[in-house]
Amino acid sequence: MKNGGLDMVIRVGLLLVIGLVAIPAALACGPYYGSGLLADRQKALLRLEDGSFAAEAPKLVTPPHGLPRESQTIGREALDERWLSARQRALVERLSEMESAEQAYSQGESLPEATRAYSAGAVAWYAANLSEAKRWFGRAAEQPPAENDPWPLMGEYMLARTNKRLLVQSLEARDIDDDAAESKRLALADEALTGFERVRARVRAGEVDPLGLSIGSLGEQAGVHEELGQLQEQMMLYAQQAALGSQAGRQSLLFLARWIRIHPELLDEALQSALGLDLMVLFAYTHFPAQVGPESNETWNAYGNFGRRPPRSQRLETINVLEKILGRLDALPSERWPATDRLAALLYRQGHYEWAERAVSGADSPLADWVRAKLALRDDRVEQASDYFEAAMRGFEGVEWKRDDYYGTERKPSCMIAAEAGLLALSRDELTTGFELMLMAGPANWLDAAYLAEYVLTLDELRTVIGRLPYNEDLVDSDQYFNYRSNWPFYGSPSRDVYTAARYLFARTLMRASLFDEAIDYFPWQVTRDHARRFAAQMTAPEDESDEMKARRLFEAARMARDYGLRLLGWETEPDYAVYGANHHLNSGVGEVLDSFDDPAQRRWMAEREVQGVLEGRIRPGRRYSYRYTAAALANRAADFLQPESEDFAIALCHAARWLTYIDHGAAKQYFQRYQGEGQVFSWHARFGQECPDPSWNAATELDRTLGSSRFHSMRRYGQ
Repeated sequence: MKNGGLDMVIRVGLLLVIGLVAIPAALACGPYYGSGLLADRQKALLRLEDGSFAAEAPKLVTPPHGLPRESQTIGREALDERWLSARQRALVERLSEMESAEQAYSQGESLPEATRAYSAGAVAWYAANLSEAKRWFGRAAEQPPAENDPWPLMGEYMLARTNKRLLVQSLEARDIDDDAAESKRLALADEALTGFERVRARVRAGEVDPLGLSIGSLGEQAGVHEELGQLQEQMMLYAQQAALGSQAGRQSLLFLARWIRIHPELLDEALQSALGLDLMVLFAYTHFPAQVGPESNETWNAYGNFGRRPPRSQRLETINVLEKILGRLDALPSERWPATDRLAALLYRQGHYEWAERAVSGADSPLADWVRAKLALRDDRVEQASDYFEAAMRGFEGVEWKRDDYYGTERKPSCMIAAEAGLLALSRDELTTGFELMLMAGPANWLDAAYLAEYVLTLDELRTVIGRLPYNEDLVDSDQYFNYRSNWPFYGSPSRDVYTAARYLFARTLMRASLFDEAIDYFPWQVTRDHARRFAAQMTAPEDESDEMKARRLFEAARMARDYGLRLLGWETEPDYAVYGANHHLNSGVGEVLDSFDDPAQRRWMAEREVQGVLEGRIRPGRRYSYRYTAAALANRAADFLQPESEDFAIALCHAARWLTYIDHGAAKQYFQRYQGEGQVFSWHARFGQECPDPSWNAATELDRTLGSSRFHSMRRYGQ
């Protein structure tokens, strides 16, 4: 036979596939993309991550005494249900639709006086009739509060808000040269300020505050000070609001810090107080990039949202802001430096390591321990660094950091530290410890942990670690939870449970080592365990087996390796990337190690076994879709036990070639060449390697029925 026909078929197939895959796969489809930790270990160990403004802002000041936390408050609907009867709720709803406050008041005579007057004031408020609203809210506020009656306090709060709105309206009139108008504005400001202070005083005196109006009054009062140009008071009130757990307080502080940052005169004023300096230190720590330079800008620039961005000539660049902050610190004795752990973190990130050492010396917090770990690594105090990492992980346990970005991304500092501690453990040849720490780091570092499991740890080491991992049998057997489909791999599992994913990786590792009986119980889902048992049976030769039965068994194993191989045999990372369902291929793990291997600064942090693995060729890229090669080899072995002149011999080799045609022209061609040299011509040979019939003994196997196959099997789409 001539092989030109198959050669053309294979070449055309390859051209089609190359056309399909020349466009890089969009990794936005994947559940996570790798941490990049192994690509630059030096940077990962010596850099310090930026922090979370939202997590640190509540720590700027002590929470005001006698006021509730935001977590203790309820919403208006819940308040009405708790304090009003169904009939009263219906009446209040009806009053809100009245045309005037007077009408609402007259119709609400069956309500308690404070509730009745408040309802009338609300009608006037939403009608922008502020003078009427002020009168009715004042009347509600004057009522002696009955037991657990929140409406007098609500009236007091809205009275202050009404005065604040009247103040804003008078300022918008811009009659700044009118002494009478200025006097009126000052009076309104005083009424608003004292009104908000009265709200808090009433709560401290024992009035109920289910809505958290005392917390809201802090932010509202800060707004009055903003109108009056009183920055220090504004910062203090927002900080107190944030200290009570208020999200509005945290956001207000963040926007205030951004506003200060772009106005030189406000920045100078803010830095004169301990709170202002602390606030801007926090902002710089959480929003400035590390090692700020002349072209640096914040990690998330949202200043345009204010609508009043100053001309560029009047703005301060990031480096200028940092210089002002550091200049203010330099003018103070170190004992007057604010919030030493946050300051130490900022100083470390900006490369001022001696100052960072001074700042962190008196701090006692997990963030301080994290900074100490980094400083220790810079001084080659590795043992101390390991201890500080452990202390920081314990201190941050259960803490989540929410980034101030568009998506509100959440990060767990304990997980970030676990990954760094894992790298450090590897550099000390503590391999199983490094692997366990990478698992503790969670989904973001799963590819790092999987690389260690598949390329660095021995099978016995991996078995020991897997044996002591937490295991939720109900979780892995819940098909609905994982949205499992019998013809799809364990796609995306680490986003749910890295420990289950580790067991699954170990199961496939055992299968590749032909330790089938041990592997089965580590597979998730009963259906996967059944497939593993079936494959194991096909790979085990019974006594006195005939050549024909041997061929049947091996071919069935080959079919399973092709159709279920990713789930039964696939590598989690290189070369198969089962973690992505074989749909993406990253340069993580092995690729990162090889790319950085020649850099002495990187190799110093590698485990000795990693170094030897690279030198000896054990850590190297493999052939993608490795299970296809396994399937083809098994089909080729099946052909060894068939008569070369039989059609089944040709069929077995046809399938072997078909499974590799689109991914490895050379390997597929070898099977055609064997068929060409040993086999006979059949009617379908022109489609060899593209469409293959079933063998005679297996025209309608259980596997065929599962896959819905016809007599001929054509090449699948590019993918698994």
